[in-house]
Amino acid sequence: MDREYKKRIERVIQYIETHLTDKISLADVAKVSHFSPYHFHRIFTGVIGETVNDYIARRRLERAANLLIFKDQLTENELV
Repeated sequence: MDREYKKRIERVIQYIETHLTDKISLADVAKVSHFSPYHFHRIFTGVIGETVNDYIARRRLERAANLLIFKDQLTENELV
């Protein structure tokens, strides 16, 4: 896979991580990557091994599970 493609996907991953609590559309992440939505979806799936929607859903579930596990250690500000 082209090195530039991987850099673009890394930017998308960072965007997703900082916007997990927001609504994230395919158009949003495609725009971050500077690919068309169709091309982005193919590249993301090839590099990451799952679709962008599956990746976002999994990361949200992992975040929620971590919040539940460590909720006693977090302050109210950190839960938001």
